This record gives sequence, C-alpha cells and structure tokens, in this order.
Amino acid sequence: MSDSKLDPLKGERKEDILSNPEVQESIRYGAMHDNLNYKKLFGYTFLGIVIVIGLLLIALQLFRFTAFQKSQQAAINAEFYELNDLRERHHRELTTFEAIDEEAGIFRIPIDSAMTLIVEDYN
Repeated sequence: MSDSKLDPLKGERKEDILSNPEVQESIRYGAMHDNLNYKKLFGYTFLGIVIVIGLLLIALQLFRFTAFQKSQQAAINAEFYELNDLRERHHRELTTFEAIDEEAGIFRIPIDSAMTLIVEDYN
C-alpha cells in the first residue's frame, strides 16, 4: 500500500471510499446530501426572528420615549416663556400710566396710585 491511496482524514483507502453507495450517489448528484436537523434549524430561525423583533420593539419604545421626553421639555420651556410674558404684561399693566382711550377719557394708572386715590376719596 502506498500513502497516496489513503484518505488523510479517515485513514481509508480511496477505492473503499469510492465503493461506498452514498459516495457514488453524491458523485451522480453533484454534491453530498446534508443530514440537516430541520427541527433545530427552524427552532433557531424562529428564535432569531423573535429576538430581532423584540429588539426592534425595544428600539421603537426607546424612540417613542425619547420623542415624548423632548416634546414634554419643549412644552415646559414654551409654557415658561408664555408665563413670563404674561407676568411681564400684567406687571406693566399694574405699574404704568397709559391712555387706553383718550377720547372717552379712559386711562390706566398704577395700582398703588389707584389705591391711594380711593383712600383719599374715602377720607
């Protein structure tokens, strides 16, 4: 026996390998048949799909939460500026002199001055 006739993986002779019916069928077929465990294959595929869908749902929830947080912060900031503008306008109305309608004789005076005039009229 020469070393060139032995299969290096199994230590078998090439003639023995070629006489195997599975090998002969594989040669006719053009490739070796796979003995797949379809149960495991479909199980791992299903598990992979479930994991990917779960990760996508988590990512979507994180996106929605972040968008909600940003919208809440924007609303708070907008309300803060609106309240400041409203307070400033009311303060200006209560502390300044202004002609509302000169022809009708309607004027605005500061609240302190109005209270003083009312007290003087009362006394």
